[in-house]
Amino acid sequence: MIGVFLTGVLIVILPDHGARAFAFNSRHGPSWTDLAGLILVFISWFAGLILIHRKWNAITGSIGKSNAHSLLAIYLLAISGIVAALIFSVECLLWILIAVASIINIFFLISALKANSGGIR
Repeated sequence: MIGVFLTGVLIVILPDHGARAFAFNSRHGPSWTDLAGLILVFISWFAGLILIHRKWNAITGSIGKSNAHSLLAIYLLAISGIVAALIFSVECLLWILIAVASIINIFFLISALKANSGGIR
């Protein structure tokens, strides 16, 4: 899962000058190469979501139900904000929300992996 994610990120960060596959707004839109990398990133993200969903009870038991639900609410708001920032081309907000969503997602993944290894009961 990590290998697929890193491969996708590497493809996205490599420079390219291809035509856009589609446009989010006047400044953002992936080329066909970037789209291939984004698909790999989304595959690993979705696999992570499945792991988090399966281990949700262990995660809430570890960090507390209210903390887990608060982080989940912030995560969902950040994901919604990312979509809005892409549509309205708000660059600063986009990167802040990507950072917030990534940190929360990584925290949930680490908690789920600890539960997977038996570290959380």
